[in-house]
Amino acid sequence: MEEYEIEPVRRRPWLRGWRLVLALILTALLGAFVVLWSIRVRLASDYIDRELARRGVQATYDVKRIGFGRQIFENLVIGDPRRPDATARHVEVEILLGWRGPRVGLITARGVRMRGRVQGGRVSLGQIDRLLPPPTGLPFRLPDQRVDVADAAIVLDTPAGRLALGLAGRGNLSDGFRGRLAGVARELRLGDCTLEEPRADVAVRVDSLRPSLAGPATLASVRCGNDLAVAAPAFALQATLAPALDEWRGATTFRAAALRSGPHRTQDVSGRLTFAGDAGRTAGQVEVHSGAAAVGAFSAGRTAFGGSYALSLRRGDLALNGDVRAEGLTVRDSQVRGITGALRGTEGTPLGPIAMALAAAVERAARAGGEAAARLRLVNGRGFGAFRLEQLRFAGRSGVRVAGVGGQGLTYSWPGGKLRLDGEFALSGGGFPDARFRLRQARPGAPIEGVGRIAPMAAGGARLALAELRFAASPGGGTRFETAMRLDGPFHGGRVTGLTLPLRGRFGRGGFVLGEGCVAAGFEALEVEGLRLGRSRLPLCPTGHALGWQEPGGRLQAGAELRGPRFAGRLGQAPVALAAERMRVDL
Repeated sequence: MEEYEIEPVRRRPWLRGWRLVLALILTALLGAFVVLWSIRVRLASDYIDRELARRGVQATYDVKRIGFGRQIFENLVIGDPRRPDATARHVEVEILLGWRGPRVGLITARGVRMRGRVQGGRVSLGQIDRLLPPPTGLPFRLPDQRVDVADAAIVLDTPAGRLALGLAGRGNLSDGFRGRLAGVARELRLGDCTLEEPRADVAVRVDSLRPSLAGPATLASVRCGNDLAVAAPAFALQATLAPALDEWRGATTFRAAALRSGPHRTQDVSGRLTFAGDAGRTAGQVEVHSGAAAVGAFSAGRTAFGGSYALSLRRGDLALNGDVRAEGLTVRDSQVRGITGALRGTEGTPLGPIAMALAAAVERAARAGGEAAARLRLVNGRGFGAFRLEQLRFAGRSGVRVAGVGGQGLTYSWPGGKLRLDGEFALSGGGFPDARFRLRQARPGAPIEGVGRIAPMAAGGARLALAELRFAASPGGGTRFETAMRLDGPFHGGRVTGLTLPLRGRFGRGGFVLGEGCVAAGFEALEVEGLRLGRSRLPLCPTGHALGWQEPGGRLQAGAELRGPRFAGRLGQAPVALAAERMRVDL
């Protein structure tokens, strides 16, 4: 058997050298890593300080941890230490590594306090702005950033006033954030409107850049110039804002201690409304119920409204359009006294009993009140306003009924306090004669045109029948009217039967005037003490500037002169004939 000798394998010198070099390199790297890791806080601080200096930002902070995935800072102060733009007690920054490099994941913040201001529709946070990406010129958008925030607050100086906000919550600020937001201000001014002591504490959620708010909000008052004021309004709010936070939509229930619009006042207001718009114009549907209300010369115990509205916080404008109901509706005493005073001024004349009955009917209707319903249109602007009642229905507790059909109904405007009538109106019951009027008035305070028909009236032994009553504009801006009457009635010491008199006059700015020229009057019979006169024709002329007149705020006056009258009748049992050149009668 042949023997072989096995020669041992020899290690190559160059391989042993590379292994040694690799071991030395790894040892050096490990040593460098250990050194760097041991001084990572100082390195990070140096880098941060250089970056802050490069951006011109004053800041102090304590570094508590610098790691691969998490950085922790405490006692952060950014800006002038005497008035910092931001402070934070504790901030944690999560760093995520990816193919595109590191990025910020979750920011956890506690005890954050910030100051900022809103200018030109943009938010500025002082020196913090220098740490943010350069502006793109686009409207404001919530950042795409996950946060976990508690005990955070920001004070914003805005064109409307200073606003303080407190925030707590977690999630992506642009989509998925859930938390709570509290807001308070001493006063905010939006255009002509002032919001006193607004407060809110609402739940916040953000979906697709749109923040949603749900919760209570209150104010001490809202005032828009001298025309609109709301006392102690409170809301249960559900609203969604646009991504730029400059538009809103939603719904809310509300209540207010009182509301004033122009000269109108309402107590204990409550209801629900929807809204969509911005500070220039917000509109929606509204349902309102109230307690005592005063609108112009009218007062009511309870009111209700349902319809649409439009409001401009910037200009202080308000518009309403809907159906209104009022219970316990009455008329101001001063308005009633003006009407009843004129009617009672005829006491002692043949017209007196009927006028007194009408005065009593007016007082009963005003005192008893009633229920009314109408279609309401209201516009309130800077220093002016008006409301219009269409399809008016009034049922008084005294039995009176008023209805408006067609046309634009009744319009009341302020500050002038002018009334406008347009349409067809019907009156009945409650001691009033059945009457229908078809009237047209171009604008509040303008002359009235139209016709009216009034049923005969009887009271206290008197009877009055009127022909068709016609209204027309007069050159002076007032309203002329024309009709004819037939009157039977008593007077002091006598009675007249079949008194006929054409009536022409005017009313408006200059008061009331009846019979500015001579008319042909007549009667069927006249009794004065023991004197009885038969049918007579009387040329009747005014002794003053009219047969009857009443200046604004004055009392009713009258004076007439009979020219060339001729009478025939009996005095007791004896026949008599009377003639005169002139005979004067004054009231």
